[in-house]
Amino acid sequence: MHDYLLNITDANADTDMVLMVDAIDVWFQLSPRVLLERFDELNTTGVVVGAERICNPNKLDSVSL
Repeated sequence: MHDYLLNITDANADTDMVLMVDAIDVWFQLSPRVLLERFDELNTTGVVVGAERICNPNKLDSVSL
């Protein structure tokens, strides 16, 4: 992934999308087509980030978020 991101060129920058998922418990409930359509509706060329408040494997009562 690192090498790919370093070598993105103007030729593919407008058509390629990078999706990074960090966990084994991620479940996509909609199709890739719907994911792309909804991203396009955001009208952005930037980065969209989502995060959880609790980062596992911390204990639920841990103050380390």
